[in-house]
Amino acid sequence: MQKPIEFKLAVSPFEAADIILNSPNIMDDLLYWENHVVGDEGKQICTFIFERYYFRTSGRATLTVILENFDGENKVRCMTSGSAESYQH
Repeated sequence: MQKPIEFKLAVSPFEAADIILNSPNIMDDLLYWENHVVGDEGKQICTFIFERYYFRTSGRATLTVILENFDGENKVRCMTSGSAESYQH
């Protein structure tokens, strides 16, 4: 299993989600997103899935981003994936 890239944020998950959603051309690659408040303590989680199709290779690349603050620190985790069709002459 691939290990995600993880780092801390200076802003809350919802604030980071707003920054992402207000980025130029973000809707071109955004496949899905959701956000939730979890529990009585106001813990936040946001999930984004991005996908891009590459015509040259007939392949797709995805990026999954999870923003959360469940342990008191604002964190982001990123995981990539992809697929391609084989080309035969």
